[in-house]
Amino acid sequence: MDTRSGRSIQKPKVKFRREMKVLRLIMEVTRTDRVRNEVVRAGLEVESVLSLVERGQLRWFGHVKRMTEEGTTNADWRKGDGWENRG
Repeated sequence: MDTRSGRSIQKPKVKFRREMKVLRLIMEVTRTDRVRNEVVRAGLEVESVLSLVERGQLRWFGHVKRMTEEGTTNADWRKGDGWENRG
């Protein structure tokens, strides 16, 4: 559970399945061929969506970390109130 927002963090299993389905279609490999996901990724030289998202989150964190103390985003982030509803 994320302590700042009080939300639980879940793995996006459905997105991963969709991603692998598309990669298998591109490589023309079916599940019945019993080819491992790692082999499909290596054959297409593709990085996983999860690692791309994680890299983007780390890049954003580094940006916020370098901001000055007066920056509104930094001030909001340091409060630790979490996310607020917009509606």
